[in-house]
Amino acid sequence: EEYKRDMAKLAEVKARREAAAKKVKEEEEANKAVEEARKKAMERVNAEAYDSDDDGGGKKKKGGKSSIPKLDKITIKKMKPAQLKEALKVRGLDIQGNAKQLTERLVKYEQER
Repeated sequence: EEYKRDMAKLAEVKARREAAAKKVKEEEEANKAVEEARKKAMERVNAEAYDSDDDGGGKKKKGGKSSIPKLDKITIKKMKPAQLKEALKVRGLDIQGNAKQLTERLVKYEQER
């Protein structure tokens, strides 16, 4: 009996640890996606500034929104406020407000895309 209880507890602990590891992995992927989007946006801004200074803006890049990865509602809701602000900043949206307002703003923007 004691062996069965111990094995059941062990199985529960393993399941909790796997769920926690999965959650951490998803958060890291979301962070990585936001960071990549921010870097691409900064590179695009720097490239446009360099192009416009160099030859009067004859070679400006087109696109903009297409290079920013689309986020789904679940990913957005898992983001922390700092990550939300970073994602909003990349998309050129207002970064003022509490976490709930930031989440609503980003979800609304992503649904309109």
